Amino acid sequence: AEVYMKSRRDILKSSRHKKLLEKRKVFAIWGSLILASFFVLVGVLSWFSGNEKVVIAEIEARGNSVVSGEEIVSMVREEMAGKYLWLFRKDNSFLYPREMIKERILSEQKRISEADVYLNNLASLVVSVTERKPAYLWCGPEYSEEENKKSCFFMDRDGYIFASAPYFSGDVFFEWYGPTEEKSENPIGDRFLPYTEFKKLVSFREAISALGLKTTHLTTRADGDYALALKDSGSILFNSDQEFDALLGNLDSAIGALAKYKELEYIDLRFGNKIFYRYK
Repeated sequence: AEVYMKSRRDILKSSRHKKLLEKRKVFAIWGSLILASFFVLVGVLSWFSGNEKVVIAEIEARGNSVVSGEEIVSMVREEMAGKYLWLFRKDNSFLYPREMIKERILSEQKRISEADVYLNNLASLVVSVTERKPAYLWCGPEYSEEENKKSCFFMDRDGYIFASAPYFSGDVFFEWYGPTEEKSENPIGDRFLPYTEFKKLVSFREAISALGLKTTHLTTRADGDYALALKDSGSILFNSDQEFDALLGNLDSAIGALAKYKELEYIDLRFGNKIFYRYK
């Protein structure tokens, strides 16, 4: 009986072992098939990524006037060079790095404010850009009356400094003086002031112009003080913490006292409703 029981256990054990081997064999076959199919699929996709019908052959730059179209196209080609994982071409119309191209253009071309990248067809890519337009000049951290010492840069209407500017005679552009936000040696790509504060100053200057007072430049001073230079003579002194509407009201009421403003040295609005002015 004992021999019979051992023989039966051996048979059951052997049967289970055979079934386990068969399952392993099936798994191995299926695993090999899946792995082979995967490599075949990858190979087909890799080949397809280089098919001339879906490879971007033409790149067109649109919207640029100052920035060279060749520079834009060159940057795009550099971003699309090579392959992903050494298998899939980056210049494939379904795989091209759209966001990386946009980031590269905006990072390296400060004159460009917006960039859009899209397919014209499966073999043609369009890069549409919007260039910043010069609205003002930033001419350094401190004002200098010596024209030959000026080194100015173009600023857009939002206070963003984007390119060096040539010398202009006369009041072609309104000028801003003072340290930039980053205070870097190269101001290109920096802002003169935080956006909100800058726009507030722009509005204040425009309101002063509406009162009939022409201005040429603004200089930042210590403790948030500003000096807004009048075209004929003198400056308007005020502070960034003041309510600009109240300043305009005070200035408007003092216009009559400025009949001699061609000989004015300054008008000081920094002391509430009290207005101080001095003639040369």
